[in-house]
Amino acid sequence: MRLIFYILFALLPLSTELPIGDSLSLDFPFEPILIILSFITILFICYSPKYFYAVLQSPLLLLISAQMVWWLINIIFSTTPLLSFKFFLAKCWYIIPYCILLPLVIQEKKHWITLASCLCISMSIMIIVAIVRHAGFQFSFIGINKSLFPFFRNHVNYSALLVCLFPTGYILLKASAPKSNLRLGISILLVIAFAGLIVAYSRGAWLALLVGILAYGFIKKGIMQVAITFSAIAICISIFVMVQNQRFLSFRPKHDQTYFHEKLNEHLAATVTLEDVSNGERIYRWIAGAYMVADKPITGFGTNSFYPTYKAYTLPAYKTWVSNNPDHSTVHNYFLLTTIEQGLPGLCIFLLLIVYMFVYCQKIYTHSSNPLHKQLAIVSGTTLAMILFLNFFSDLLETDKVGGIFWLICSVVISLQSQTNLAGKQRYNYE
Repeated sequence: MRLIFYILFALLPLSTELPIGDSLSLDFPFEPILIILSFITILFICYSPKYFYAVLQSPLLLLISAQMVWWLINIIFSTTPLLSFKFFLAKCWYIIPYCILLPLVIQEKKHWITLASCLCISMSIMIIVAIVRHAGFQFSFIGINKSLFPFFRNHVNYSALLVCLFPTGYILLKASAPKSNLRLGISILLVIAFAGLIVAYSRGAWLALLVGILAYGFIKKGIMQVAITFSAIAICISIFVMVQNQRFLSFRPKHDQTYFHEKLNEHLAATVTLEDVSNGERIYRWIAGAYMVADKPITGFGTNSFYPTYKAYTLPAYKTWVSNNPDHSTVHNYFLLTTIEQGLPGLCIFLLLIVYMFVYCQKIYTHSSNPLHKQLAIVSGTTLAMILFLNFFSDLLETDKVGGIFWLICSVVISLQSQTNLAGKQRYNYE
């Protein structure tokens, strides 16, 4: 069973989205393996429930279960119940193997190192392939997306997974023996990964790396809770300022002056002046999202329902030339998307879940005497901060790549809770 998880994470960067009918797609071969693992887990639970007792007591798993219950209730109020049910099923085959089975089969240091190595080596191969293919386009800005086909939808998905693996690579580097061939090999791969991140030309991923460095420092200094508090205050003030007197309406993009730029310098300049088409379209959808939340603040419109319903809430004056949305993409902010589709209760459960993980990782790192637990905690907390930052401007948690890393972080926390048997106890002697 452990070998299957090693193979699963080695395949994560290589997984490719394939359509199944008109309204369903699966990431092959990653998601079919998850579906098989889900059935295996359910059979194991039925056959020997005591084996899962420690994991099922995890407070984090209880929070995830509460979220799943709300997803089920949400189907009743959904404007697209069939799509919402498909969303629930897809989440089940992620959560069951990640959060129930993986914490039981991946426990020892060698298990985690092997799992991390499979993921990082596979991603390193993809980075090298992408760089070589990108060289054929003279490392042009417009050439990066073509270099990633068919494994990544675009450079945003690619750079997001790439940058989120830096904390893991850094910890593997620290864990390797000084002046060893392994340490040299990891160092070379990190340099290649950094070069790949630069030529991926993703503004969000570049900033996410800085966020990760800050989060790493916050956890080491034991001030992650303070950082979370100040971040929450800053976000609330920003929302209040934008909503007051409908100030957000002043960010109207100019339909004929929002461009997709083929050169990086033009792309960055357009970002600052808000003339980049991606920013203009993002504002267009955020405004629609704000009106949607105001219309159904409690129940939301139902998971997977944004695309079929949002156009009725858009303001034509803010339309850009890509607003026909042929890719059926969503609102480009996961927190807003959660509120739109799941209502304020869904957002509150999600926020409670991520704050709990941050606080738990901080406590484990601060109070544990187990080096492995400390390393797992700081990698999880740092990566989680990067993922959440990226999802302020996207909805990558719904992809197999970044979503897979998010649920892996959840499984790490559940694993730590089940191993230390501290569920519900206020004790921090982590032996």
